[in-house]
Amino acid sequence: MAKRMVATLGATGAQLPVDSTTGAAMAPDLAPLKKLAEAHTRQPQQPFAADDLDLSPMVRPVSQQQIYRDEGFYTWCNSIIRDKDGTYHLFYVRWPKEHGFYGWLTHSEIARAVSENPAGPYTFRNVVLPSRGEHPWNRITAHNVKITELAGKYYLYFISTSDGGRNATEADLAATARTGYSAPLWQPLRNNQRTGVATADSLDGPWKVHEKPVVEPRGPISNVTVNPAVWQTAENRFHMIVKGDSPASRVAQALAIADNPLG
Repeated sequence: MAKRMVATLGATGAQLPVDSTTGAAMAPDLAPLKKLAEAHTRQPQQPFAADDLDLSPMVRPVSQQQIYRDEGFYTWCNSIIRDKDGTYHLFYVRWPKEHGFYGWLTHSEIARAVSENPAGPYTFRNVVLPSRGEHPWNRITAHNVKITELAGKYYLYFISTSDGGRNATEADLAATARTGYSAPLWQPLRNNQRTGVATADSLDGPWKVHEKPVVEPRGPISNVTVNPAVWQTAENRFHMIVKGDSPASRVAQALAIADNPLG
């Protein structure tokens, strides 16, 4: 199965991890995957544990009111938080459909909608962070949003990227969004993705984007730090799970630990 996956990735021109020294694409090393597969097949079949947990009575059809749409935009990466007054705030990313689906890497922005019910309906409130940032690390796109409250302050974690000093124009970025993986700018934009944070005292803002990423690729991951998930431990430390590249498995999850939610 692993061999078929690698062949499919090559046939479709999908993005692969890139060696940070040579710039060459790195195909996954199948040896660790083969070992895992063999170990799994050697395990004796275990019977399912008997319990009385049955979630089926709780499953209900989804009404149209529970589906949030933003006309003219693709929407993605939602994160919901409840404020002290009981209002639910849906932070999500969106980008104009005119740029096509690959526009998430070039034109994504973070928006907010509100509701009195966690299931909706939600009403659009405002754009929280635009797709063009002020710092070198977040010049282009705002994506993978995660909202959380820590120590009485709101932290909006998200990913962004830059063109690595190539001075890309808006026309260049629009062409990249139309072309996708094979565009000349796609790989630099993809490999410069970093996780950063914006902070505010209120969910209404204003939001301050901090000038540097909160985590850089190192240790078990390389090239990128994306898809952040953050929580505070009982020992008042802050843990973040992020995704990056890994030669052995194409991508991997890593755990970052800090004494401060800003890294």
